[in-house]
Amino acid sequence: MNHPFNPLETANELRLAVVSPSATWPGLTKSGYGVGEPGLYYPNGERMFFRVVPSDDIQGRVAAEWLSDKNHTSICIVGQEKPLLDQADQSDAE
Repeated sequence: MNHPFNPLETANELRLAVVSPSATWPGLTKSGYGVGEPGLYYPNGERMFFRVVPSDDIQGRVAAEWLSDKNHTSICIVGQEKPLLDQADQSDAE
C-alpha cells in the first residue's frame, strides 16, 4: 500500500465491490482532484467503486443551474467542498 490504511484500496486488492450511499468526492472516480487519484485507489487496475449519489462536481453544477432557473441572481455558499464550489462558480460564469 502507498499510504496509511485505505479501505477502498484494500477492497480493490481483494476484488470486493464497494457501493457508497454518501461518498461524493470526485477524486474517487475522476482524475484532476488529488495527486494520483483515482488510480491510487485501484492497485489492480479494476474499478470496484460505485456511488448512488452524484459526485460534488456534478451536485454544484446542478444546484447552480436550478437556482438560475428560479431566477436567483446571487447566493451564499458556506462550505469547504472545493469541487462543489468550483462547479457552482463555473455555472455562474456560463
